[in-house]
Amino acid sequence: YLLKPIQEEEVRRAVDKWRLLTGADKSDYKQKVDTLISEQQTDRQSFLVRFRDKLIPVSQSDIAYCYTSEEKVYAFGYNGERYPMEHTLEALQGMLSAKKFYRANRQFIISRDAVVDVSVWFGSRLSVNLKVEIPEKIIVPKARVPEFKLWLKSSQE
Repeated sequence: YLLKPIQEEEVRRAVDKWRLLTGADKSDYKQKVDTLISEQQTDRQSFLVRFRDKLIPVSQSDIAYCYTSEEKVYAFGYNGERYPMEHTLEALQGMLSAKKFYRANRQFIISRDAVVDVSVWFGSRLSVNLKVEIPEKIIVPKARVPEFKLWLKSSQE
């Protein structure tokens, strides 16, 4: 068995062992790994965060974006509150729903519900405008533009 949070390498080792013991083919292996990873990614519905002198639950639906600055990560709510997170952006990316949240660049993970519109930016990049105030412009790099457009389009359906 695997303990949460599930690490991809641990899943691969476990499935390799399962394949060896059962004689399953490679397509079963890939399907099992993808299923386990996707189940974990949408498993986290809220986070327990330190807010002033209390610990409070913050739901995914209350998060407009996550932002990192000076090696600290914060989740920002639609209400304007800033919540310090104990996880890196990479870890949060795995915990947040991939349908609702997108890693726009090295500093931002944004919620689909917070996106107002997208502007074309220099060098075939995109600038994302949110419903809430942001500390700096959110620029989607040129290499990620097709993936971002696909995410934006599929999350509207």
